[in-house]
Amino acid sequence: MGGTNFAVGALDGGAVVPTDGTRVVLSREAIERYLSGRTVVVLDGFRRAPFEVGLEVFAEARNPYLSMDDLVLKPERRRYGERGGLTTVATAGRGSRAGGLVGGRSFVGVGRGRGVMWSLAHLGGTRLPVSGYRMSRDATGLALGYSGGLGRWQAVAAKGARERDVGAPGFSGWNPETVLAASFSPNRAAVAPGSDTFGVAFASELHQPMGWRGSGAFGLKGDSFELAWKRNIMARDTVRVDVASRRTHLAVRRHLAVRSGPVLRFHDAQVASVDLDLSFRIHRFATVGARLGAERPVSSVAGRIRTAAAVDESGRIAYRDLALGGRDLLSFDKASMIVRLAADSSASVGVGVTAVRDGFGRTETLAGVRMGFEF
Repeated sequence: MGGTNFAVGALDGGAVVPTDGTRVVLSREAIERYLSGRTVVVLDGFRRAPFEVGLEVFAEARNPYLSMDDLVLKPERRRYGERGGLTTVATAGRGSRAGGLVGGRSFVGVGRGRGVMWSLAHLGGTRLPVSGYRMSRDATGLALGYSGGLGRWQAVAAKGARERDVGAPGFSGWNPETVLAASFSPNRAAVAPGSDTFGVAFASELHQPMGWRGSGAFGLKGDSFELAWKRNIMARDTVRVDVASRRTHLAVRRHLAVRSGPVLRFHDAQVASVDLDLSFRIHRFATVGARLGAERPVSSVAGRIRTAAAVDESGRIAYRDLALGGRDLLSFDKASMIVRLAADSSASVGVGVTAVRDGFGRTETLAGVRMGFEF
């Protein structure tokens, strides 16, 4: 009677956390590995009657990792103009738009959409080497840039609303609500092969830290701090090759709903990733782009679910810990190839295929055609 609760105290009359609203969305392989066949003892509303239920009832198979946004390697449109002695620039793509003004050595821009960090970074002409950070649909951002004697500086800030499902884990920055990022390119970085760009980013309120998207007693939130480096190893009229490397520290904290007891816990983790980008212009109207990427944890990523196993006649509760392998949740490989046709700046067609493989051995492939028109 009165609903069910997870026990978190020593006795059946002690502290509890309601099971209502408890949900975790994982791949089917992860559910089978961690939750299938496992049970937990829950208590009724009077904290007396014990019931044994399977942990699978709190799990839901996740949506596909990939979307049509993964068939874009660079902005679909980029336009320049003149206004009051200033240069205007605009970019669009990956569900976002951005526009800005360039005057002398400085520029300022604003943007909106899921890929606002991506669009704002391209707006300033210097790609941020940090993660892509897919955000909510109504996320907004601001970019500032300056070219001085030492090189080119760029700072980007974005803020999104609370939205439960804003994309896939891994390769997308774990879906934060707020991001602050900055980059620096030495003077020769704009034109010289072998040039470098250095970046740093802080992201807060990650919705899927450790690749774990849950709510209620299975909810997690986290922050991240990232250091990144990118090098252009070839830059010619028709060919461009870039390599980027990132080191990310994930700090995981428990959701407010489980502050009264340790139902779910993960240790902090460090993740290393590398991307190789190739762009080859085969015709003035056609460009072939390819990307290879890998993401791996470089530290032990242990997690656990503490579940009640039994309640004796005196009301004393016995617990057991279910181990979670965070390394599997944070391991990804990705490959993409896209052909983009654009006869002018107002229309484009892209044909591509992309694939991702997670740490559970699951491989997913998406092929599609994207057409963009501007009126």
